[in-house]
Amino acid sequence: MKKVPRAGMLLLLGAILTGCSDGVPAGAVEATASLSETNASAIHKLELGRPDNQHPGRYPAVAETTDPGKVQQFVAWMEAVPWENAEVSMSRPPDLKIVGTSTGVRETFAIWLSTNGRSYEVVVEGRSLYGKMSRRDSESLRKWIESSLS
Repeated sequence: MKKVPRAGMLLLLGAILTGCSDGVPAGAVEATASLSETNASAIHKLELGRPDNQHPGRYPAVAETTDPGKVQQFVAWMEAVPWENAEVSMSRPPDLKIVGTSTGVRETFAIWLSTNGRSYEVVVEGRSLYGKMSRRDSESLRKWIESSLS
């Protein structure tokens, strides 16, 4: 019988194990979260902030709304996001921030356009919540943002 080199055996074993895995590393637990852990349902006003090129880290409001329909639609999009409990470090600052406020309530949603340009990634600041919006909801949010700026 021919001897198979060790490296070949290891590659074969690795391929078999990889093919049988479900994509979750051993011992890892997928952490899911919910927007209900925030004050999003109490929000009555939204402010859309864009980066201030003169003052990095600042996102002055460029548009705002208190329209209940628009506020509820934004909250619905955020509630549809599959949230994860995660501390994330993005490679660049957010493309925009949407701050939701009400009496005694303030939630900041930092939003990045994904590298494929088709969906948004969102972090709820101060809550360790991270999620990716669906393409459909991302497209709707993009149109909402564009209409808010015009």
